Amino acid sequence: MIGSLAGVAILFVAYSAWGIAIYGGSVTPLFDRLFLFVPAVAGFVSSWMAPRSRLAPSVFLAVPAALFAAVVNAALQMAGRDLGFYGGAIGPLRVAFFTLLSAGLFCAVGGLLAVIARRVTGRA
Repeated sequence: MIGSLAGVAILFVAYSAWGIAIYGGSVTPLFDRLFLFVPAVAGFVSSWMAPRSRLAPSVFLAVPAALFAAVVNAALQMAGRDLGFYGGAIGPLRVAFFTLLSAGLFCAVGGLLAVIARRVTGRA
């Protein structure tokens, strides 16, 4: 439970920082690339802190990631920032769908790395 909350907290902070950076116009290519690995880090932390090194908590982090992405996208649209997606409700829904797919993959990879690391270190 605590691992999942830690993963959600990591995602919340990262998506909040992402939204602030986009709103401020200060997204650098390095920040853009590093942001892709946030779901993997959250998945790693979630699975590392899970009892018996389970993979499921990290995979389920894709849902909060998609929700955070949709909320940030909608908030930026309401603030007048053009993100290049469809306007209205379709833009955040598209972002949520693609984030669900990509974050699910990255969270699963991070969680799998945590499961492997716990088994190698004998903490499984």
